[in-house]
Amino acid sequence: MSTEFQIFISSTVDDLKGIRKKLAAALEQPGRIVRCSEDPTFPVEPGMTSHDACLAVVRRCHAFVLLIGTRFGGSIKVRTSR
Repeated sequence: MSTEFQIFISSTVDDLKGIRKKLAAALEQPGRIVRCSEDPTFPVEPGMTSHDACLAVVRRCHAFVLLIGTRFGGSIKVRTSR
């Protein structure tokens, strides 16, 4: 995990964009990394889905902010091992 305090701000992609942007600006300061999935610097590995990329970043962050509005994301099929 990074020595800098990392914060991931999340919501559905199509709404709350303005709120995410304002919150990110308010949280940014030296020693902090604020992550939003729409940022060009958002870490994504080749071949990784956007969902998996977000989960990978959440695992590396110290704080997670989830904004909940009126929309909802997609469904996920859960695989079980036999």
